[in-house]
Amino acid sequence: MPLCLALVFIYMPSSIREIRALIPNCLTKDRHAFRTQLKRASLKRSLEQQALLDTLAEKVAVSISQVELREGSCPTVNFPDLPISERREEISKLIDKHQVIILCGETGSGKTTQLPKICLELGRGFKGQIGHTQPRRLAATSVAQRIADELTSHLGQAVGRSGKHLLRCRRSAYVNSRRCPDH
Repeated sequence: MPLCLALVFIYMPSSIREIRALIPNCLTKDRHAFRTQLKRASLKRSLEQQALLDTLAEKVAVSISQVELREGSCPTVNFPDLPISERREEISKLIDKHQVIILCGETGSGKTTQLPKICLELGRGFKGQIGHTQPRRLAATSVAQRIADELTSHLGQAVGRSGKHLLRCRRSAYVNSRRCPDH
């Protein structure tokens, strides 16, 4: 039987400009380190610089593939019939346009449980985690469980809960609910 080999060539960026253009597509936690490494590489001589750039390009490629993996394995986001769900498109546009929004609504309208899901639907959570804080430990745990249930996930997988003496949040989680510390 003849032996068949398949070669896959993956394009690896080799210049400072190409790598710099790819950094915004990386995991948020990696970006600062990549920019620092890129700056250091730009100060080196050509052979040493190319070796550093090759290593950095591999790291950037791994980070981008992790983002793509997170995006591909994102749970389906469903919205129950709540007042906040009716204004989802409007809220999505505001979140996309502004760094900070203030959202007011009646108790039970879905602000707490639906906002992280709206952010997830927008793609926030692919390059990092969506932070979600609550004033009490019990509230943070119950909200995390509710969001996990609505995403048909187990607590600690797509939605995590972390805090003092407790870590039920994988690095692959999209939403991390925690107790907001007192000042």
